[in-house]
Amino acid sequence: MDEEPPKSIYQSNYMRTVSGGINGRLVISCTPLHGMSWLYTDLYDNPEAIAPYVEHWHVTTMDNPHIGREVIEQVFKDPAMKDNVEAAIYGRFFSHQGLI
Repeated sequence: MDEEPPKSIYQSNYMRTVSGGINGRLVISCTPLHGMSWLYTDLYDNPEAIAPYVEHWHVTTMDNPHIGREVIEQVFKDPAMKDNVEAAIYGRFFSHQGLI
């Protein structure tokens, strides 16, 4: 899944992936733009979410060899990205508290 799906979509796809002897896996690749969403509480920061059922890897934009440093600097300078840098650049879940 490219970007965080609603939980109901995840659940529906999960059942389709593991049923019927398929024994597949779901992969969610996303920037955590929704803050402390169900993805954070249910899969990322949940002591019951353990391998092999749930695994996660944390990478940042700086880890991407195809994005130059000058592009990253543009993101830091863009006023519209100010409240989103934690997620967009560092891939960190963040709280929307105080945002209007």
